Amino acid sequence: MLLAAFFARLSPQEMRPPVLAMHLGLSPVARILARRVRRPYAVFLHGVECWRPLRSRSRWGMQRAKFLFFNSFYTRETFFRCNPWAADHRNLVVPLGIPIPLLESTGRSGPAFTRDTAGKPLRILCVGRMSKAEFYKGFRDGGDLYKGFKLLILASGKVASQGIPVKLEIVGDGDARPELEAWLKERPEARHVTLLGRVSDERLAQAYRENDVFSLPSEGEGFGLVFAEAMAQGLPSVCVAAGAAPEVVTHELTGLVARPRDVDDLAEKFVRLARDPALRCRLGAAGLDRYHNFYAYGKFLERINSALTELESA
Repeated sequence: MLLAAFFARLSPQEMRPPVLAMHLGLSPVARILARRVRRPYAVFLHGVECWRPLRSRSRWGMQRAKFLFFNSFYTRETFFRCNPWAADHRNLVVPLGIPIPLLESTGRSGPAFTRDTAGKPLRILCVGRMSKAEFYKGFRDGGDLYKGFKLLILASGKVASQGIPVKLEIVGDGDARPELEAWLKERPEARHVTLLGRVSDERLAQAYRENDVFSLPSEGEGFGLVFAEAMAQGLPSVCVAAGAAPEVVTHELTGLVARPRDVDDLAEKFVRLARDPALRCRLGAAGLDRYHNFYAYGKFLERINSALTELESA
């Protein structure tokens, strides 16, 4: 892409809009291309890749950017703390939307919060990568990935110990999965936990529809798009007060927010949802409204178009 940016036959008239790099790694390409076509450029920053001092290549690519777009206030704050040299850059927070049509709410089969769960186990869904690389500088717990899979499993066990039937499905794959499976095999919680691995978009949409609660107790989400996906299906979410997740999940409105690394508090949130179907319904319905009003993909396109218009007029 760098070679194409250098040598492609372009003229300013062929690229009237501003140049937008949708990932930090593309910022050098954007800088070169923007200079060639004499247009301003912006870089969109998403999460862990910018939560550290930038290497020289990325820093070079960012230096002449007219705007920096961030997916969350947490990402913006962490980036500037690690890269104070960029403090003078103009910037905007542009929250994401759901880009996969299958995961958008269609309304044809009704949202998940209308499901009758009387006498049935509380079904909890988690979606996240299981990668050993999924650590970042601010996370110090060597016993778990920052996604919090083990914490979630332990919390589900505490729910079951209170006489509440529970089933936990975890969607995700990666090089850390064998280690998690080996750990789970020796745990009593294994009887109510299913690791689904990587699944198709169709199967993922089905998982959202079949479960009662979504939870990802991650301490390092740059945005947390999975919470928006859960909202699209009317699922109340449980997250922890860390990273950008609380920017997406509003406590007591679209979900519940637990204390980080507090297995008892996380379990208490699940117990509360299991014992109060009306609360699940209220949170799920509010989440569905929040999705339609803010996290639908069309809403994201409106936000990014507005940001690009501001970039062009700057």
